[in-house]
Order: sequence, then C-alpha cells, then structure tokens
Amino acid sequence: MNTTNVTLKFPSQFSVHINNEKTAQFKGEKFSDFINYLEDTFGHIKERLFDENGELRPYINFYIGKKNINSLQGLQSEIPNGEKVTLLLSRAGG
Repeated sequence: MNTTNVTLKFPSQFSVHINNEKTAQFKGEKFSDFINYLEDTFGHIKERLFDENGELRPYINFYIGKKNINSLQGLQSEIPNGEKVTLLLSRAGG
C-alpha cells in the first residue's frame, strides 16, 4: 500500500479536532483511507463528519484539489500524492 502526503485546508472550527495539522501522511490512496487515518490518529472524527447512516453530513464538503468528492467517486475517490484536501462547511443564514 502506498503512502500519500496531502496538504490540509480545514476551517478553524474543525481544525482544532486534528490538532491544527496542516499536512497528513497516510497509508493508502483513497479518500476513505484518509478518513480512516484521521479517525485512527485523532479519534471521534467520523462522528463529526458522518451521520448515523454512514453518509457525509449535508453541510460537509470535501475537495481534492478543486473537485468536490461528490463529483468524483465519493469516499472511493483517489487522492494524488502531494494534493490539497480542503474541508468546507456549508452555512445557511439570512
């Protein structure tokens, strides 16, 4: 299994849950490998990201480079080595 290095761009309200890390190195190449790395390393990450059905919460938007994983292959999307992974939280208001 390959090791993938990524740059993280997470909002501060989520970044605190990953010790404000700016980079990650994990075994694997898929987005699901990345999520498992976060869970194994920092704990309690999946419960913040996924609902009780195992689906990403509706306000969670992950990007690999400039593409939303929902427009790729979801959790099975491949992350190229050296890519940026961005988390954007949707907000509603008025």
